[in-house]
Amino acid sequence: MRHGGRSAAMSWPGSEAIHPTYWRPFDDRLPNADRVKQVLEWLALPDDRRPSFSTLYFSDVDHAGHDFGPDAPETAAAAARVDAAIGSLIQGVRTLGIDDRTSYVVVSDHGMAPTSDNRLIYLDDYVSADDMEIVDTSPNATLNPKGAMSEDTLYRKLAGAHPALAVYRRTELPAWLQYGTNPRIPSVLALAELGWTITTRPAAQLRRATGRSFTGGAHGYDPRYREMHGLFVASGPRLRRGVVLPEFRNVDIYGWLCALLDVPAAPNDGDIRGVERALAR
Repeated sequence: MRHGGRSAAMSWPGSEAIHPTYWRPFDDRLPNADRVKQVLEWLALPDDRRPSFSTLYFSDVDHAGHDFGPDAPETAAAAARVDAAIGSLIQGVRTLGIDDRTSYVVVSDHGMAPTSDNRLIYLDDYVSADDMEIVDTSPNATLNPKGAMSEDTLYRKLAGAHPALAVYRRTELPAWLQYGTNPRIPSVLALAELGWTITTRPAAQLRRATGRSFTGGAHGYDPRYREMHGLFVASGPRLRRGVVLPEFRNVDIYGWLCALLDVPAAPNDGDIRGVERALAR
């Protein structure tokens, strides 16, 4: 938009911060067919009004992965529904006669790991609930001391308390995480190993009382776990066919999309060198 183009966002989480040229807010209840229909209506606009960049989000796989786990048949069925929706989008673009100048980029923002009722870490087994403020839980718990508890004591009570829990002071987080420098970040962080859930005894009891278990799926673990890696599939007239890319970070996609759209990228943390060979020269 800053370079004279038009953009559109259909039910894309976070897009309300930008307000593209054409925009429908994130609505988890909206059927996939209606999401596709709206994007096709935008693409059917005359050339001088048609968006050159559109985003479209489907919720199915994320919900099924959380509720049933990444390997469950329900998750496979959710993927099939999304596959059908993408097929409808491609067919609609073909009907509009713009398929020879349309590129598709299919991504996920994260992977998913299976969780279990047998892999639970109870924070209140090691620190009294009266002595800590739990800002966030699982798979990365963020904590502040409360009352007479000091940051150092809170850290020492949790460090080494459970074999599947790594505990850090905010100031001592591994540099590669690029996290912990903002003063709003709580003073102690606890990171669970893949597939483990951090909770408390009362929170677990309440969850079970509502008929829910901890068996399902979760993300947000150490990004070096392969289970956390996302999806990237792209196709279009300006893309090379049959190219298999090495692993790269999600933040690298931004600059790559800018190159695909012929607009300069703003300063960012990405590096397109690992993905630029997918672009046709």
